[in-house]
Amino acid sequence: MTSQITHLLRYPVKGLAGQQLAETWLEKDQRLAGDRLYAACHTPDTRQEETGWRPKTAFWQVYNSPALAALDCQFSADGTGLQLPAPEKCNKGPAVRQMDLTHTAGRQQVARFLSSFLTSEETSETGRDNPELQIIRCSEGGFTDVRKPYISIASQASVAQLCGAAGVAADYRRFRMNIWLDGLPAFAELDWVGKRLRLGRAELEIAETVGRCAATHANPHTGQTDCDLVRLSGQLYGHSQLGVYARVISAGMVRPGDQAELL
Repeated sequence: MTSQITHLLRYPVKGLAGQQLAETWLEKDQRLAGDRLYAACHTPDTRQEETGWRPKTAFWQVYNSPALAALDCQFSADGTGLQLPAPEKCNKGPAVRQMDLTHTAGRQQVARFLSSFLTSEETSETGRDNPELQIIRCSEGGFTDVRKPYISIASQASVAQLCGAAGVAADYRRFRMNIWLDGLPAFAELDWVGKRLRLGRAELEIAETVGRCAATHANPHTGQTDCDLVRLSGQLYGHSQLGVYARVISAGMVRPGDQAELL
């Protein structure tokens, strides 16, 4: 069964918008380079700006702060420069400030912006007053939801079917995956566990399915929760899985338009 890569993304800061990539090198036994390298930790410790992997409960992100789904931000080509809107404009204006995530001062600027954003009128549903947070860097590759160095992959048909049943637009951004494929039946990827997949010039082994969480309930345009895809998936399919995690077993370059082929 063959399909095609339609989107290739990394998320330099966990919980913020994804960055579309024109190509990337998948290294053996590594995450996608630069993916979730930074995160907004809600237990600040200024003595520790870099740490090993932590679970997602340690961070501010879409599942606990859905307004982040609609935050207008852009990353530099290498993923270390972050542009955010002017504070008074929030989501309503163009990005006007670039902050350098590789330096303490830049990370502090991002932290101040996000603290203000999470208590603005647009994000009042969080119910939090001036939350403390700190932007930290992962020393183990990335703050992905699972500790193992996996790449996440999913079929756009799976999103179309589930979102269609929920009566919401089929927007892949709700699911925050690294690689999106077209040309597959809905949820076909769930049957790939234990199999090998060639993506472009790389080869991966499918390790496990991806369990979904409340982050998928956030509308990427509004930052408001507008459905319960986790519960609906359980009702329709008897599970809340969409997409798979894969381990890179042979390094290689991948690009949108490349074929994906089960081996």
